[in-house]
Amino acid sequence: MNMSKKKQKQLPDAVTCVVVSMNDEIHIDDFLRLTGKCLGDNGTYRIEESGVTGEVGDISEVVGLTSEDQAVLLEFKRKAKLDFPCTPQRLIEWVKDTDGEFTLPVDFVRQIEEAKVEVLLQETARPRGVNGNKIMGGRPKEIDKKADLLRKLISLMHTDKTLDPGALPGSVADFLDACQRIEKAKTNEINVFSTTKETIKTWLIAAGYRVKIGRTSKDEAKYWTRLCVETMGKIPPDVFT
Repeated sequence: MNMSKKKQKQLPDAVTCVVVSMNDEIHIDDFLRLTGKCLGDNGTYRIEESGVTGEVGDISEVVGLTSEDQAVLLEFKRKAKLDFPCTPQRLIEWVKDTDGEFTLPVDFVRQIEEAKVEVLLQETARPRGVNGNKIMGGRPKEIDKKADLLRKLISLMHTDKTLDPGALPGSVADFLDACQRIEKAKTNEINVFSTTKETIKTWLIAAGYRVKIGRTSKDEAKYWTRLCVETMGKIPPDVFT
């Protein structure tokens, strides 16, 4: 097989990302395709068939450092370690800890993140049944209530009819911040939205929305908090009742 010796970063297409995301395990060949990296030294990381490790030098170099410097290097070494095979979710979490040294295709991350939330929604959407005094299965009514509230808030904040529910602008963190500001202004407390980004993401999906995957641009960093300030006067207090 004639292969070029020159290392070139070639990222997979959307179809390949979807196929790989359906696997239960990520192997070295999947890793190389997804990250566009090659075997060997990659900055402060070393990629081998068995996994990825952090390059911190040998023990003699570490011994001469202060305890804090040693701790920093060993923490990096621990976080940099990735064994193959690993789960897709583990790979995503590992990449986030590399501070941009490694990246993953948006299509791959979207498939994994959405699949994770869909499993949660499916598990809570089973028909409700009664076993003694316990209610078994079924999506809690609270999720439906939260989804309905988000639909109302988004429609009040965003009057642009071209809004794409499949790719909401801005970030989940900024959206949560905007919702907290509105609740505080209308009820003098933060109760409903005293929650996490992951929970908000679940509510958004239950409401029929998807947030764009990938880094948020500077123009959209405060997209929803700007909107909530602009439209605060149009949002009725009883939206939370």
